[in-house]
Amino acid sequence: IIPRRAPPEPANWNRALVTPANVEALYATQPWRYLAQAAEAHIFASGDAAFRPFSRRLQRHIEHWAQAYWESTHELHVQGATWKRWCTARNTRRSHAGNHLNSLLQLAVRLFQQGLAGMDLLLDPMMHYFPPAHTSIGRWYPGLQRATLQAALDDIDAQEPWRRFYPTSLTVAAMDAHVRCRVTRDHPAFHVPRLAGKFIQQV
Repeated sequence: IIPRRAPPEPANWNRALVTPANVEALYATQPWRYLAQAAEAHIFASGDAAFRPFSRRLQRHIEHWAQAYWESTHELHVQGATWKRWCTARNTRRSHAGNHLNSLLQLAVRLFQQGLAGMDLLLDPMMHYFPPAHTSIGRWYPGLQRATLQAALDDIDAQEPWRRFYPTSLTVAAMDAHVRCRVTRDHPAFHVPRLAGKFIQQV
């Protein structure tokens, strides 16, 4: 899902958009809200009692740490003391989210031990993972053709859907109603031959 290499810095990009005021304004809109509802599971039926504890823990995890996942694939470099504060806060969120993810994976291990699931469960499109730590894989550079940071964000998300973890778009009303999104067929998991027969198609 996550590229192996960080994107090269373009020769020309809109540095003027990446200011503390613009970033604060973008953050005020909570652009990570679409991640707060876990995507529909594909390898198992959503109502399966055996998977209910795992599903509930996953939902709590992604709801609480959606911002950390979004930040990991949307890193903006802002110079100065403000950037240092953001960087520290972002790294702290990611660290805490990683610790919480471990408790979720323990439930997955129980399913493995009970013979109810295999390692392929971790490839289900409902799962989100962080890019490797201490890399700039998630960094993005707003294009010159856009006048606002939000427009530049919309562009990069459309061009590189891995940054959004491949979900379908949700309206604000749908997010307010806690509607679960689905992932598009572009998700890499749908192109792994051995997984094809394991997916429970959601109608």
